[in-house]
Amino acid sequence: SDPIAISNRVFGDVLLKLDAIPQALVTVIEGSAFGGANGLISVSDIAIAEAHARFSLSETTLGVPPAQIGPFLVRRMGLYNARRLALTGAHFGAQEACRVGLVDKVVNGDAGLEGALVETLTAIGRCEPEANAATKAIFNRAAAPIDPAQLDEAAVDFAACLRGEGRKGAMAFAQKTTPPWLETYSTTKEA
Repeated sequence: SDPIAISNRVFGDVLLKLDAIPQALVTVIEGSAFGGANGLISVSDIAIAEAHARFSLSETTLGVPPAQIGPFLVRRMGLYNARRLALTGAHFGAQEACRVGLVDKVVNGDAGLEGALVETLTAIGRCEPEANAATKAIFNRAAAPIDPAQLDEAAVDFAACLRGEGRKGAMAFAQKTTPPWLETYSTTKEA
């Protein structure tokens, strides 16, 4: 009954529905894919990124967890890659996104994107739609399914963080200032 948790949880339902559609879901990434956009990429069957695309699991830098996208990210790129990128809020490029399994192919420029998309859609078009739908269903059953209860708990965690320090993080983001928890480290030692 927490309105923040309920609002956050809605995106989880969107991801569950996209994850379960019988058609092949292809994502093309240009520019920046920060935060929730990575959840959409995570439920894609094929993700193609332009070489200059930038990515970030930026939620933690705002004081909130990547609540609804977290389980999908872990399934897509593995626990330790997801933790490393989320716990640092790192900005990373298309090549790193491909290396960790978030995207499947990196191409150069609009022509590269168009060519890769045409190639991918043509390959999908060679497959019989019902066979593809059955294949996705079989594979989704074989993989660890995302339990809606996990997303419910993540929404509660998100709401708690947003009511805590996350409120300051959202304010800092809106005002383009530094959040209060920011710490920087140096390898140089003072004499």
